Amino acid sequence: MSRERKLEAIQRRKEAKTMFLMGRLWSLFARILEGSPENDPAELRCLRVRGSIVELAYSLEPKIVGPLLILDGTADEEVLRRFWSGIQVFRVTVRAEHYHLTQIIDRPVSMNNLAYGLVCGKGQTDPVETARARGHRTQLARLAEVEVLRTADTVGTKVAVFSYKAAAEALRAEHKHLAGLGVECGFLRPDGRAAGHFGAVRGLDRWRDVPTAIIAGRMRPSPPDLERQARAIFWSDPRPMRYLPAGENLPTTTQYLRVADGTVRAVQVECHPDPLVQRVLEQICRADLEQTAHRLRLVRRTAANPARVVLLTNVPLPLTVHEVTTWDEIMERADAAAMAMARGVFPNDWPGRAMVLADYFGNAKAPASAARQWFAKRPAARQRVEDTIVGNWNRYVYRHVGARKREYVWVDPRHVDARAAVTARLGDLDVFCDGTDMDADQAQADDTTLGREG
Repeated sequence: MSRERKLEAIQRRKEAKTMFLMGRLWSLFARILEGSPENDPAELRCLRVRGSIVELAYSLEPKIVGPLLILDGTADEEVLRRFWSGIQVFRVTVRAEHYHLTQIIDRPVSMNNLAYGLVCGKGQTDPVETARARGHRTQLARLAEVEVLRTADTVGTKVAVFSYKAAAEALRAEHKHLAGLGVECGFLRPDGRAAGHFGAVRGLDRWRDVPTAIIAGRMRPSPPDLERQARAIFWSDPRPMRYLPAGENLPTTTQYLRVADGTVRAVQVECHPDPLVQRVLEQICRADLEQTAHRLRLVRRTAANPARVVLLTNVPLPLTVHEVTTWDEIMERADAAAMAMARGVFPNDWPGRAMVLADYFGNAKAPASAARQWFAKRPAARQRVEDTIVGNWNRYVYRHVGARKREYVWVDPRHVDARAAVTARLGDLDVFCDGTDMDADQAQADDTTLGREG
């Protein structure tokens, strides 16, 4: 069949579908106007008027003939029975033992938190909110960079970041260096379409050996969209369906996280007052999160290959939480000191340190002074850096092209090419050599890693 005939066939199919939907819509209108006694209130649930818009939402019956086997670890029985009324459900109990789950409890991390202003058609133009969302993405990128340190011996992807599609695309564009560190923020399929974000991970096995996953946010449609999907699924269910008033957001209820020490932690989680709509919300939100966490194949992990999951949302999952924290607390772990250690390059001079930590201090009027003041106010952070560097990292001499003065820099041995690692952070060099042989005066001046104030 030629391309032109294929396009014609596709167009005819679209027109036929449109005519079918319009016919069904007018048929329902007629039954309402006629007041026919055989009217089924559930069937009329297909229709809902929102201002000047009439919505038609319903689902087709499956056309599968013969035996059917459904394998789904997060399926909802009510939803399954809506389409296959005689289905028999068997539960298989499995346990994931070799994993560590850290979860925040103070916020759900909405799409606006990470992707405000990135989705066309939403009218999101507030510059303050746009900057805040970008700041949250920067925090997320830093956290991923710090998590890489836990997986130094891993080849390939070390940390997989799962989030909203728009947020994943922005992370790849704004923090290109993450890919070189082994951090994956979604990916492009061979056909050029994006995957690896919320709603596009089921059935994929590419993360089965990845050490760490960071899951930021949760899928949650707007109340009108959620209720529309519920009406489409349960349009023939005789039970009445309750809707939220126009413009009202989802209320919250208290739910609990199961903690490894035997306790529980209460969290406030969004819910819908109608049980049928709530089932759909659970499938979209909680089931999708559970599927995402299990992309690391938690059940199949062993003591020699444990998994680490950082869940940046307060939605409870049927998994034991080993560490409870908040967004701000966990982001503090990716402070300037942690980033210096994660990047594996730490100059002796403050201007050089400010260059390595340009995403922290680059916008200051005097970046070197800002870096010096930050560490001066945080003695514990200074000590963390010294404990990491002294006796563990290699010391080199470097000089910038065109500069007169030589400086010293410590480099993490995990950098196979130390000069390339330093050049990537500090720019072109005309001197770079081993710095272990230094004179007594310089050795005394550099005895304390963070002691220099110049």
